[in-house]
Amino acid sequence: TLPLSAASLLLSLRTMFDPGRAEGIEARVGLRLGDEAYLCRLGGDGIEIAAGLLDGADAVFAGPVAAVAGAIYGGRKLEELEEEGVLRIEGDRA
Repeated sequence: TLPLSAASLLLSLRTMFDPGRAEGIEARVGLRLGDEAYLCRLGGDGIEIAAGLLDGADAVFAGPVAAVAGAIYGGRKLEELEEEGVLRIEGDRA
């Protein structure tokens, strides 16, 4: 419930990422957090996050940091967040 910055969310993703659970997955996920954009490349060998263009992203999550964090860590259903209008998902939902 406390404020969370984009930098804090990105650091938590790097810290909490479990390569073992990502075995066999190769994905590029974009995060549009307000005016900031980040491209996350994830797979069994780890996660890389870079600021910038979202070209080539398989999917993009767009919304305030709190909504994206709620989807990742808070157990909020994506559909709920979309219905509330705080999260938008573009691209390959799988």
